[in-house]
Amino acid sequence: MTEPSRLVPLRIVFVGSFVLQLLAAVGIMGWLSFRYEQETINDLATQLRVEVSNRVEERLDDYLAEPLQVMTLNLNDLHNGHSDFQDFEDMRAQLYQQSFVFEGIDQVYLGRTDGEFIGVAQLEDGSRVANATRATGNLNTFALDSEGDLGQLLRYKPYDPRLRPWYQAAVEDGEVGWSDIYTWASINTYGLTLYGPYFDEQGLLQGVLGIDLSLNKISDFLSGLQVGENGKVFIIEPSGELVANSANLPSFEDVDGELQRVHASDIASPQIQATAHHLLGVRDASTTHEHSIDDAPHIEQFTFTANGQRQFARVTHWNDPLGLDWLIVVTMPESDFVEGVRANKRINLVMSAMVLMASIGFAMLVAHYISHPIMRMSQASQALAKASLHKFSTDQLPTTLKTSSIKEFNGLAIAFNRMSRQLQRSYTQLDDYSQSLEVKVKQRTQELEGEIQERKQAEVEMLQAKEMAEVANKAKSEFLANMSHELRSPLNSLLGFAQLMARSVTLPPEHQEGVGIISRSGEHLLTLINDVLDISKIEAGRTILNPTAFDLHLLLRDLREMFQLKADEKQLHCYFHCASDVPQFIQTDQSKLRQVLINLLSNAIKFTLEGSITLRVEKLDKEAHELPTVTLQFAVEDTGMGMGDDELQQALEPFVQTKSGRLSQEGTGLGLPISRNFVQMMGGDLFVSSRLAPDTANSHLRGTTVTATIQVLVVDKKQVGDRNSRRVRSLAIDQPSYRILVVYDNPDTRNLLITRLAPVGFLLKEAVNGQEAVDIAQDWHPHLIWMDLRMPVMDGYEATKCIKAQPNPPSIIALSANSGLSEQAAARAAGCDDVMLKPFQVADVFDAIAQQLGVVYEYDDELLQVDSGSPQHNGEQDSGDQHNGEIPLPIALLRKLPPELLQNLEAAVLCLHWDTISQLIEKINETEPTLANALSWAVHNFQCTHITEAIQAAKSVAESPTHSSNSSRLTSVTHDAAAGVAVQSAGESSP
Repeated sequence: MTEPSRLVPLRIVFVGSFVLQLLAAVGIMGWLSFRYEQETINDLATQLRVEVSNRVEERLDDYLAEPLQVMTLNLNDLHNGHSDFQDFEDMRAQLYQQSFVFEGIDQVYLGRTDGEFIGVAQLEDGSRVANATRATGNLNTFALDSEGDLGQLLRYKPYDPRLRPWYQAAVEDGEVGWSDIYTWASINTYGLTLYGPYFDEQGLLQGVLGIDLSLNKISDFLSGLQVGENGKVFIIEPSGELVANSANLPSFEDVDGELQRVHASDIASPQIQATAHHLLGVRDASTTHEHSIDDAPHIEQFTFTANGQRQFARVTHWNDPLGLDWLIVVTMPESDFVEGVRANKRINLVMSAMVLMASIGFAMLVAHYISHPIMRMSQASQALAKASLHKFSTDQLPTTLKTSSIKEFNGLAIAFNRMSRQLQRSYTQLDDYSQSLEVKVKQRTQELEGEIQERKQAEVEMLQAKEMAEVANKAKSEFLANMSHELRSPLNSLLGFAQLMARSVTLPPEHQEGVGIISRSGEHLLTLINDVLDISKIEAGRTILNPTAFDLHLLLRDLREMFQLKADEKQLHCYFHCASDVPQFIQTDQSKLRQVLINLLSNAIKFTLEGSITLRVEKLDKEAHELPTVTLQFAVEDTGMGMGDDELQQALEPFVQTKSGRLSQEGTGLGLPISRNFVQMMGGDLFVSSRLAPDTANSHLRGTTVTATIQVLVVDKKQVGDRNSRRVRSLAIDQPSYRILVVYDNPDTRNLLITRLAPVGFLLKEAVNGQEAVDIAQDWHPHLIWMDLRMPVMDGYEATKCIKAQPNPPSIIALSANSGLSEQAAARAAGCDDVMLKPFQVADVFDAIAQQLGVVYEYDDELLQVDSGSPQHNGEQDSGDQHNGEIPLPIALLRKLPPELLQNLEAAVLCLHWDTISQLIEKINETEPTLANALSWAVHNFQCTHITEAIQAAKSVAESPTHSSNSSRLTSVTHDAAAGVAVQSAGESSP
């Protein structure tokens, strides 16, 4: 509580309020006047700073746009053939003309990759000189006459343009750009260079074009600007180093014979130095603010105090599209804008004092008239407050306030007396409400505590359920990954050997048909395996559409052949009807469309005991003849047992089988759900309708129809690739010997790849785990490695990392049975160059090798003419059948081989040891590439009898001297005739 001695009388309050009001009015007017003066000064300073900054920006835009124009002109001339990069005389004449047309540039030049250099520079006196570096490695400077011809040699010094900053920056960037500010070689000064690399049509670097700009010209321009009487303009880089300034001070200094950049805070100009200190956050005794260069992008205009007066500054970021980033700083003192002395200050002060004295006297009279009734009201209020502390006991009620002659005070007294009585009644009610509220708050608190406890228990249960769901999801993912690997690996071998057998030219037609059925059935089995994996992807939202162009009619024929055998086994009629207006060549996701049709046809055959199944393909857009996108409808009808209305909805639910599906005891219940999801991804939908006949004997009255519509793009036949129809026969004649390492723990898969690749002419080795692969790669240096990801001892990920850490690592293609993106991303992160999913096609294997190594193949549909050697010109003919398109086996070249090598080759062919055959063909390729190519073709096409007959024919002829001389150049491979030809193991090194 405030002590009585410190209370302020009402009279003093009234008088003081009047005085304060007056002082406030005078102060506000004075402050407004001062602010108006400051704003006027600030506006003038702002206008001048903006004008100077804009002029500097325009000058920089014009000055630095001219080199870019010259660079664009020269590069266009080179690319269009108007200039010859190799003709230095022509280039010197062109550069000489440009130095007159574009006078803003100091030097224009070019440097080639062989170290030669040519350039034309403009000196301060306006004359031109030519700088040239030829085979001597010296930079020769020649005077140029008025025609641009070389004159007297002025000077020379060692110079290599490839070591200069502008050349190295152009090689590193690969595009037009600005260099850092650096020391020029021709004159001892600083500047920057616009560089532009020139590449030929093959993308090879031929040299670099350069244009030099001196920073002195920018300083000369800045020094000519009028920035008040004492204003300064300077340009710095974000690091604080000077680019140019209006004080004509050097932007660099000589330190121990070497030019070094000058920092803005170290320049000799006090005003530039103080501004740099403020801008760059350097505090000293004369500054009152502190900033960091990080604040510069956000500072447009600012003021600070330095050298005893206020300074106005403006910072503007200037940059160009090629990467220059400079700060333009304009600074000027306040003294340049203050003119004269501010007037009328003393008059305003005197007038204010007189008004103040009059106000005090008037305030004292008013205070005496008002303070007396207020004092009485104050006393009554204190009595009321004291009574409220004792809950308004009757003996402590305040005395009634008397009325006043002043109307306002009289009304206030009446209101005060009424309030006193009302307050006593309110306090009694409030006491009752307080007791009732305490009871309610206690009850509600207990209820809230119970609710909080229940929510905590629910959160604990939800957390436990979430952890259990995450564990179950992780277990499911691991299970699907393992099952994908375990199922796809044997299926890869099955499909691979089926494709390999189907390409054999010696296999009878009826066996080829059986192999085709095996291949198609295996692919169908792969589709069934993918059902479980696909539904997992669908639920996780990771299924994507991969549209490709393909032959729809060919796809329908393949499906008919695939399902005809199943239909014949159940004595069903299988009909495929394709409308005449259905386009043959379309673009959509072929894999998903094939899987949808296989699912629908499989269900139709599975649930049909008698009658027929029919696939109808129609185009719904009958009038859209010219539109590239059409809607196709695929309807599969059967005469099976049918479904009721209650089963139609269940048919589209995953893992839910209808009554007929449970009776068949086949399938997973995923076919229709997956098919519907795929169809919706292809822009359509899938519908199921069914009929149930009361009499099961009337099969034509029952059955199920599944209709799928999709959106496809109509394409030309030339857009449909035919690589699957072209069979690789061998390596091209001019191809080198490629070493390929097959790493897989499953022997069937290793044998599959070796069987495919060995006949083509590749040199092969195999390894059963990652550790063996690392050892072989270190000693044998293969060109490419087929790497399985899941193996014992060391998996494919770790092996890939170890091999890629070796010098000159080979290309590595990962083999994976998991189609998930995470495993493919992990393989690439480990260092694999590509990832191939199992099972794979033959064409995919050869395409992947060609993509990594640039291999060129010979195909069966290409007729190759091979020179069989000079003996054929002498009338000798090779033995064996000569078929159209094959490479003949020249007997004359076989006779040149050493007898031991010839015998080893015959034994390896008889025993079908592919590794040894590849090693022997590799040795033959060292001296007789034509013969090696012909042997590779014969092995690839399983013409083993043709090879042995040719070898026997070669043995029957006496060896020629040429054969004897050539035999000393070949080394033989030791073999055990009784045990067969030995195959080189995975652990052996290359011979």
